[in-house]
Amino acid sequence: MDSNVKTECFCLLADMCNGITKAKSNFEYCHIDELTLFNLAVQHGVTALVKQNKAILESNRFIAFYQKVDAFNKHKTIATNFFDAEAAKLLRLLVQQGTPFVVLKGFALARTIYPNSNMRTKADIDLLISEKDVDKVKQIFKQQDYFNPRGWEPKVIINQFSQRKTLSEKLNVDFDIHLKISTNKRLENVLSLEQLLEHSVTDNETKAQFVGFAPALLHAIFHLMNHRARGDLIKLIWYYDIFLLCEKLYDQDPNEFLQLVNEVGLGKVTIKTLELTTEYFDSPAINNIIDTLESSQAAPEFDSLLTINSKSALLLESFSNQPSLKEKWLFLKETVFPPQAEIYAKYGVNNKQPLIWLYIRRIFNGLIETIHS
Repeated sequence: MDSNVKTECFCLLADMCNGITKAKSNFEYCHIDELTLFNLAVQHGVTALVKQNKAILESNRFIAFYQKVDAFNKHKTIATNFFDAEAAKLLRLLVQQGTPFVVLKGFALARTIYPNSNMRTKADIDLLISEKDVDKVKQIFKQQDYFNPRGWEPKVIINQFSQRKTLSEKLNVDFDIHLKISTNKRLENVLSLEQLLEHSVTDNETKAQFVGFAPALLHAIFHLMNHRARGDLIKLIWYYDIFLLCEKLYDQDPNEFLQLVNEVGLGKVTIKTLELTTEYFDSPAINNIIDTLESSQAAPEFDSLLTINSKSALLLESFSNQPSLKEKWLFLKETVFPPQAEIYAKYGVNNKQPLIWLYIRRIFNGLIETIHS
C-alpha cells in the first residue's frame, strides 16, 4: 500500500475513534479502499471503537466498511466473553493463593479506563510477578490445563514466560507472565512490582490488583517507544490508551505521574510520545502534561528510545547490556541457536526439511534482515 494512503487511512481511523467522520469531504476520501481500511482497523485494534461511531452511517461512503466492522465485532464480542471469563477464573485463583501480582496493559486498561471492557481489544493478559513466585504460579497454571506454547523458556533474551489454554480450535487464552516491567534492559527496573502494588486499583470482579493510572501511563509510554525504537508496528489503540489515561489523570491529579516521570528520568521520552499521540488524539489534558514536564531532568540512557534503530544496533545493545560473560554467551546461544521448539514454531512441526537446514535458513534470513535494516 502507498505510504501516503496508509497514513491517510490511519488518520481517518483516528477521526472515527474520536467521533469525527466529516473532517474531509467524501470526494477527498474516494481513493481509500474500504477493505483496506477495515483490515487496518482490525490490525490496529480499533474496530470496537469505530463501531461506537454510528455517525459513519450518515455518510454513504463508508456504509460497507461499517457493516464489516459491525459483523466482525459481533463475533469478536462472543469470543472475548469466553476469553474474559476464563482469564478472570485464573486471576481469582492467583488471588486466593495469596500470590502478589499486578495485571498490566490491555486487559487492565479495558476494565479501568474504557466505558465498556469490550471496547479495548486484547490478545493476551499480562501479569507482573516476583521471581520467587515463578514455580508457584506455574503450578497454578498447570492445574488449570495451561501449557507453554513456545515449547521452551529462554534464560536471558526475555524476562517473561507464556502460558496458554485452548478453549476451542481458534480460541486460546494466553497469559504473558513478566518478571520485569520491560524486556529492555535499560527499562526493566523503571517500575518495580512493589511500586505497582502500592498504586494499584482493585478489580471488583476478580479482586486482582490492576495497574494504577499514573504507572499505567508511564508503562504505556515506554512500551510504545520501545517498540517504535525497534521499528515494530505501533498500534493505533496504544495511542488511544495514552489519550484516555491522560484524560483520566488530568480529571484527578497529574502530579503523581509528573513526579514519577522526573524520578525515573523519562521526561524526553514522555514528551516525544505525547507529541506523537496528539497527531491522532489531541486534548488539553495531553498538552497540559507536555507543558508541565521538565525534560531537563531526563536521563540520557533513555535517548535511544527517541529514534528508530537498526536491528544490528539493537542486537549489539542487547548483547552489551548482558551483565556477565556467561549471560552474553547464553544470549548468543538463545538468539542464534535456540532449541528446536523455536525452529518448529517458526517453520512448522510438520516441515519436511532437515532441522540443520532450518537453522541455516533462520540464520541466513536473520542476517539479510539485519543488513537490510
